[in-house]
Amino acid sequence: MEIENLFAGRHMDMAALEESDAPIIARWFDDPEFVRRFEAVPARPRATAEIAGQILTARDSQDDYLFGFRLRGINALVGYGALDGINWRNRVAWLAVALSSDYWGRGLGREAVRLMLSYAFGELELHRVQLTVFASNGPAISMYEAVGFQREGVYREFLQRDGQRVDMLLMGMLAREWIELAKKGRDCIPSGPDSQ
Repeated sequence: MEIENLFAGRHMDMAALEESDAPIIARWFDDPEFVRRFEAVPARPRATAEIAGQILTARDSQDDYLFGFRLRGINALVGYGALDGINWRNRVAWLAVALSSDYWGRGLGREAVRLMLSYAFGELELHRVQLTVFASNGPAISMYEAVGFQREGVYREFLQRDGQRVDMLLMGMLAREWIELAKKGRDCIPSGPDSQ
């Protein structure tokens, strides 16, 4: 029986983040638009040592899984994703995915989320994956809904940005929903290079 490569998507692979990736990720945090879409805290650059420390902390954790996304063929780091705060008793995790703004609008975010969900529901056998997204981030909301996430709640006026209050949405997906999407032929399970 052939085992599917859990880490291979169509255009990129999910791989371990290394300390040597920290300078690349730190450069992404120099882009205010990247930071403002990704975090609720005030935008600020990040030091390479800070990012490297986060990579090392996640590597030693049993409740956090951190991956890099690398374009196949050139091995370029284009983003990273995390399944964190895993509650093993209830099999629930938080999902976060961030791509360099150089790669927005190319469908790679969707592929990255699918890789993470395939790993979460397949390898980790989680029951639920959830995330939050700012209501002002329309492209991310559309992508999450296209992958199969459901809007479950709203943290009203959660964020203060540019003199405006912005809601934060809670979205979630259950393992059975992921499996059902796969049965319906929705393109959920990533296909590696050998299956094209």
